[in-house]
Amino acid sequence: MTGPYNDIIHLPHPTSAKHPRMPIQDRAAIFSPFAALTGHSAAIAETARLTDQRMELDEDTKMELDLKQQVLNNITEEHPEITVTWFRPDERKEGGAYVTTAGRLKRIDEVERALVLTDGTAIPLADVVGIEGNCFREHLKEEEERLSNRRSRGVYSVAPPGRSISAPSLIRKYLSTIPCLCSILSGKRLL
Repeated sequence: MTGPYNDIIHLPHPTSAKHPRMPIQDRAAIFSPFAALTGHSAAIAETARLTDQRMELDEDTKMELDLKQQVLNNITEEHPEITVTWFRPDERKEGGAYVTTAGRLKRIDEVERALVLTDGTAIPLADVVGIEGNCFREHLKEEEERLSNRRSRGVYSVAPPGRSISAPSLIRKYLSTIPCLCSILSGKRLL
């Protein structure tokens, strides 16, 4: 085959003495896409990210959480296994996410108002929306047995020895906890 460029087709590529050849990595950078708005795609992704709004707890749920916190206060040294559902506020925008954390309770920090787990996780008590664990059922069974033993001995007061509680205040106190106790025993959450 003959053509107009046969005389130069097999010659080596010319190299300049003044300008060295560009490394292949730099040559590839020339053809990379150009982002005119740096950070724009990150801002769009952040805006599109959804967060949950903090829900307000009703009085029954608050009472149930208070009761469970009292149980945990009494058995903290046993390091019970618990599962806590809580609201983690978002660091960048309004709202947050509901997170479920499981672990062993190390202590309840009264100063910081937080549940501290053995792995070091600190959960603010104000953000807790639910606490689950077998320790609550066991504790309630013990309370039922203790009360039935007292009734079998003819003792109907739940006041500590040497202290009396008036009947109306006792009735008000325990009637207010019945929905919480029933929901804890049945394992169902109150609506």
